Amino acid sequence: MKLTNAVQIGISLLILTDGCDLCMGMPLQPDMAPPCQKGQKTRRHRRMFSPEEDQLLGELVKENGTENWAVIAEQMPTNVSVRQVKERWENYINCNPKPTFTKSEDLFITNKVKEMGNKWAFMAQLVSKVFGERFSPAAVKNRWHLLRRVRREAARNQRQLVAGIVTPTPTDPASHKMLEELPSEQPYR
Repeated sequence: MKLTNAVQIGISLLILTDGCDLCMGMPLQPDMAPPCQKGQKTRRHRRMFSPEEDQLLGELVKENGTENWAVIAEQMPTNVSVRQVKERWENYINCNPKPTFTKSEDLFITNKVKEMGNKWAFMAQLVSKVFGERFSPAAVKNRWHLLRRVRREAARNQRQLVAGIVTPTPTDPASHKMLEELPSEQPYR
C-alpha cells in the first residue's frame, strides 16, 4: 500500500512529537525542535532528605538567613526545589517534628481555636511564644483535631452509656481527667 506525502508527514510528525497538542499541524523541519521540547523544565520529584543534607541545610540557613531560599536551594548538592528546602527547614529541622503537648498547651490551643478559628500558623507562633517550645503549624492543627476527636468519642460513649447501649469499660484516668478540664464543644452538625 502506497501512502501519500501528506499522510507520511502526518505519521512522522505524530511519531516525533509523541502526539503533543502543541506540535500538531506544524510543518516538520529538520533543524527545528518541536515546541513541547523547547525550554522544558526538569521535574523534581520529592524524596527524603538525608541527615547530611539536613546538616548542610542548617549551615546554609545560618550563613544566608531565611529570606532567600532560592540561594540556599542552589547551594544544595542534590536537585531540590526552593519549596522543598523551605518546607524542610520550617516543618522538620527548625521545630520539634513530633512534639509532646502538655495539658496546659492543649487547653491553650482549644481556647485559641474558639477565639480565632483555624489560623494554624499564627496559633503555632502563639503557642511557641507562650510555652517556649517551637511547634509547626501542622503539629498544632493535628493536635487540635486529635483533641476534638477524643472529646467527640468520649461524648458518644457517654451518650451510649446513658442509653444503656454499651457497658462501661475501664478507661485511662489521666485521659478522662484531661477531657474534664477541656471546655466542652458545640455538637457537630
